[in-house]
Amino acid sequence: MSDIAITLNSQSSFVIPKLHNDRSNWADYEPRAKNAMGAKGLMKHAEGHARQPAPLILLNDVLMSQDDPTKPAMEEQLDSAEKKIDDYERNEAHTKHIILSTTSPRLSSKIKNLTTAKAMWDDVLVDVSNKSTLQQIDILDQLQEMHCGENSDANAHLLEVTKHFQLMEEWCDQLATMGAPVPKASFLVLVMKSMPASYRLMVQTIDTNSILAN
Repeated sequence: MSDIAITLNSQSSFVIPKLHNDRSNWADYEPRAKNAMGAKGLMKHAEGHARQPAPLILLNDVLMSQDDPTKPAMEEQLDSAEKKIDDYERNEAHTKHIILSTTSPRLSSKIKNLTTAKAMWDDVLVDVSNKSTLQQIDILDQLQEMHCGENSDANAHLLEVTKHFQLMEEWCDQLATMGAPVPKASFLVLVMKSMPASYRLMVQTIDTNSILAN
């Protein structure tokens, strides 16, 4: 599934990764989706904070002024009210489009008939939080079994270590979004355990200094 580009203007755009069917990239998807919608002023629609404009009151087939309900609305009042409603409906539709186009076919099919962007976003959050206990165990197992290998090329090794740490952080973020966060102390132990044997002396020194500092 390819990423989705959300254009802000002719100079800039936000790229949102398509949310995988197994929600495995939620930790990457969520902040990018929020940033893209926030940059366009749409996040308040997803969270249900956007205020829907009140329509003008129709009395005897005449739209009345909101300032004085006993008088017909002036032309500029009609134009202003219509513009507010159009802007709200346009932004609501745009928010729903972003959510539907960046979620998996399974999830977008499930939420496509919901009437508001908030209802769609709420269902996405519920769907992500409903990952099974077995999936949490699988991710934790992968995290515990991670190991960064040795490499005599310093530059290549630095790149491998960087990617290694990034992947560990991503899996921790996934567990956190599933309601099973890894405690900081436990994560530190996993990081130390995953490093090559050549790091053992450095790890021991860091651990000793930490004990002495306490």
